[in-house]
Amino acid sequence: MSSNRRRRTAGAISTALLALVLAGPATVNAAVPDLIATWTVIPTTVHDGDYVAFRGSIYNDDTSTVSQLFLVELTRDPNLTLLPLTVTSSQGSCDTTADPAHFMCTLGQLKPRRTATVTAVYQAAVLDPAGPYTATGGWEFNTTGLGSASGGDNSHGDSWPSGAALTVNVTNSGDFGGRYVLNNNLKIVENNQALSNANPHSTRAYAPVIGIGVTVEDIVCDGAPDDPACADLSVGFGQISKVNVNDGLDVSGTPGTTLLHFYIQLDSSEIPNGVNANNVTITHAYVDEATGDPATETLTTRCSFAKRATTPNNPPCISVKNLPGGDLGVDVWTYHNGALRGNF
Repeated sequence: MSSNRRRRTAGAISTALLALVLAGPATVNAAVPDLIATWTVIPTTVHDGDYVAFRGSIYNDDTSTVSQLFLVELTRDPNLTLLPLTVTSSQGSCDTTADPAHFMCTLGQLKPRRTATVTAVYQAAVLDPAGPYTATGGWEFNTTGLGSASGGDNSHGDSWPSGAALTVNVTNSGDFGGRYVLNNNLKIVENNQALSNANPHSTRAYAPVIGIGVTVEDIVCDGAPDDPACADLSVGFGQISKVNVNDGLDVSGTPGTTLLHFYIQLDSSEIPNGVNANNVTITHAYVDEATGDPATETLTTRCSFAKRATTPNNPPCISVKNLPGGDLGVDVWTYHNGALRGNF
């Protein structure tokens, strides 16, 4: 090849490269990062006026790092009030002041095999007249921030919305008590404790830790025959106490290792003749956390306590005391959630 031809060829290549530089990179539709979002309501039912936590978690199941990740509150039910200073994130930070109606969390990078979690606590409204209702919120993880609710967002980043997953049921029933245990002052969760012929039963749970959901409920099997607890506890007397601490999961992470404390009151109107503090027992139906199988235990052993101890040294067990008017109070110590019913 002549030197002139070589120069012409090199010049053509240089011109082509210059054209590519001026034109910029070719447009490529980047794949949506493989992120997996999960949404949780804690607990799924609360008493009106009490607290519920909405939680969003997102896991990076991709091989690349997401450079910037956000969580945006898109909608808030008018029956939910966001509690001050109760939006927390496992990384980054959250702003509840720039737009009080819609908070936003700037979570930063999300590396492969990592999870980012945001939890926000709301108070459910007390309606007048009070009545059961559902309240729904809308959240979204995205790569752009802002969100349509805040306005001015014209970007088209990737997003992982909650849809209708964040819905809490709210009730005013005196037979129900339930909340997200926000602090140590809220660890006692109970329903109506004033016994009477109209309210012959009551239930209380003591949360072992904060930051979990706890619910208690009294059920009458004549009115709720389809409830599995009615079949599980078909033998016994009076109403059934349903207790749910941390959605049935052991707070320690190891099934059956956290000791739980419940308190049941039995009105004299539901106690059979001949049953008293000396011979009453409690039948407990639960799901074995280790196996997933249904199980039943009859609690007959009376609790014993070391000096100045606040927990018994022989659980599972019960402590029974006489209450005014022939009523009974039963403290139950067990390692499981489930349903509890008086027996003898």
